[in-house]
Amino acid sequence: MSGRVVGTVESTLSLGLRMAYAACLLVATITHVVMHVRFGVLLERLPSEIYPIFSRLYWSSLTLLDPLSALLLFLSPRWGVVAILGVIVSDVAHNTWLLYHIGGQPNFMYWCQVGFLVFVVATAKFIRPVRDVPC
Repeated sequence: MSGRVVGTVESTLSLGLRMAYAACLLVATITHVVMHVRFGVLLERLPSEIYPIFSRLYWSSLTLLDPLSALLLFLSPRWGVVAILGVIVSDVAHNTWLLYHIGGQPNFMYWCQVGFLVFVVATAKFIRPVRDVPC
C-alpha cells in the first residue's frame, strides 16, 4: 500500500475513534445533566451521609469536563485523548471507591464506564494529530 493510502486509513480510523469517544462523552454529559435536574446543581439533594461532598462536586465537574474533553479531541486529538484518559480513569477509580464505601454492587452504568475505559486504553494509540489535507 502506498503511504498516502495508509495515511488515509489511519486518518479515517482516528476520526472514527474520536467520533466514538465523543459520542460516549455526549451520553455521559446528558447523564450528568439529568442528575442535576433531579438532584440540584451540586447534587445537594443526594443523601450526604451516603454521597460525600467531594463525590458530588466531582460528579458536577464532569458535566463540564466531559464535553470539553470531547471538543479537545477534535481541536488537538492527542491532548483530547490525554484529557479523556484523565477523566475516565479518575471516574472509574472514584466510582469503584464509592461502591466499596457504600457497600454497593456495580450496576450497568458502572460497567459501561469500565468498558469505555478499556476501549479508550486499547485504541488510544490509533489517534493521530489533525493534518491539513491537500485539495
